[in-house]
This record gives sequence, C-alpha cells and structure tokens, in this order.
Amino acid sequence: MALGVEYWYHITYAKNLKSIGFYGLVKNLKPNWQHGGYDVHSREGIYVTTPRHISYWIERFQNLAEHNSDDIYKDKLIPIILRFTLHEKKLTPDQMANLEDRVYGAKRIPPKRIEMWTGREWRKGLTLSGLKPSDFLEKNKYGIYFKQTYPLPPEAG
Repeated sequence: MALGVEYWYHITYAKNLKSIGFYGLVKNLKPNWQHGGYDVHSREGIYVTTPRHISYWIERFQNLAEHNSDDIYKDKLIPIILRFTLHEKKLTPDQMANLEDRVYGAKRIPPKRIEMWTGREWRKGLTLSGLKPSDFLEKNKYGIYFKQTYPLPPEAG
C-alpha cells in the first residue's frame, strides 16, 4: 500500500449494519469470525484490509454465508464493504505494510467516520435502505445466489 492512502476497509454482513450504524465498529462486538483461525484476531481488535484484498475477503464471507445459511437473503448475509480513516497521521511504508490485513487495535471506530459501499457508490449512513439486493444477488429456479460479478468499488484490486 502506498504512503498516504486515506482509507482502510472492513467487510461485514448486511445484518450488522444497524448495530454498526448505532455503535460504530467495536472491538469484539458480534464478531463475524467466531471459530477457527480468525477467531483469535477478531478478539484482538477491528480487522482492516486494503483495496487489493477486498475481493479475497468478499469471497471468504460469501463462502461462510453459503455454509451457514439456506437463505442468504432472508438472513441478511450479504457481504458489505465499509471504509474509514485511521487517526495515524503519517505512516512509513513499513508501518503501512504491517497494518495490511491486520487487526487495528482501536476499541471503536465511530459511525460518523464509516462509509458503506452500496454496490454503486460510497455512502454515509449505514442502513439497509441504501442497498439493493439485486446489486449483490441473483435468483434462479434453485434459489438465491451471490452474483458471479460482485459489485466491488473501483479501488478494489
């Protein structure tokens, strides 16, 4: 990640937007990963990633949703991309690399600092009303599935 990057990214499910809109991102409050190797990291802080890893994490969240639900739409298990700025003013390239796909040690990121990717644009206000399920999901005779071409923000690599 280049020096001076303004935003860090966090992936969550649509079902968590109401809580995040009220409390913000809070360390270990309803973590998405409660089992396996990611559980330890979820307890340490708020997991952040960079634009180039967004698609990797979206795929992980989709796989987890499909494994845990027979109806991803009804259960609101649509992966949503959030972005926010960190308070660190100027980080060296080594410091930036060390934060990439890591836990950010803050206890809380307030909602006013968080934006949500709607599938079309970045928007303040973390509500389901800002999302169109048809941007993320498609339906066929067998059920509802994630779109093959998931709507990622332009900066995602």
